[in-house]
Amino acid sequence: MPYEFRTDPKLVDMYIGLNSDFFDGKLPTIPIGWAKMKTGDESCRAFTHYDEPLAIVFNVALRKLYRSCETHLAFTLLHEMLHVKLADAHRRGAKPHGRLFEKEMLRVLNNRKIKDIF
Repeated sequence: MPYEFRTDPKLVDMYIGLNSDFFDGKLPTIPIGWAKMKTGDESCRAFTHYDEPLAIVFNVALRKLYRSCETHLAFTLLHEMLHVKLADAHRRGAKPHGRLFEKEMLRVLNNRKIKDIF
């Protein structure tokens, strides 16, 4: 992983809860935290490709934004969790935001527990 980051217990707890609610607890336990990313980098990234270890990294430059909007943080984390779920498909060549991702996103959005977030 190209970033040094600090694990955030709040993000880990949120991941555990969302994993239980939307993925039946089947996603692996992975590092989740904040890192200083280069200007122009994404706000958050799930490392799921090739030989990289699985991890979810939020851009520390956006910490205030995420801390002020728990809904945005939860939805971004759910988005990245979909990439974790689909890591093997991504490794086999599935597009990161292709049909399989869209199908899984619709499954999440149609889950009755999504109302607890929004």
